[in-house]
Amino acid sequence: MTEYWYILGFALFAVLGPIFASFISMGGDDDTLVRSLADQTVSVGGQQLPGSKLEVIYRPPAMQERYGCNASWICRTPDGAYLLAMAQGEVKRGVMVVTWTWRQLTEERARQAMVNDQKAYRAAFHD
Repeated sequence: MTEYWYILGFALFAVLGPIFASFISMGGDDDTLVRSLADQTVSVGGQQLPGSKLEVIYRPPAMQERYGCNASWICRTPDGAYLLAMAQGEVKRGVMVVTWTWRQLTEERARQAMVNDQKAYRAAFHD
């Protein structure tokens, strides 16, 4: 009878272990996104700009899923242009691989996107 408990315990570990491991590894997604953003090169107005030069002015929590994450951040370039940085993270072989898509925003659109988070809005626009 006791040998069945060992088999049952091993089966539960084999089934639940990867699930718990994926949830534990998700805690570092935000750090992974920050590092990935800094490694990017963005084309703004025909010029190449390193991602490390961007100021992230609005960063709502990333949507985390079992095998990845999605995030949309609003960034400002050193010359005052606004960008929407959209990240899609996918876990491949235990490593988060992040793909970025960029859209230029007007200041008005950036303000509208942040209007529901007054603290972030005031910090970004000093209004």
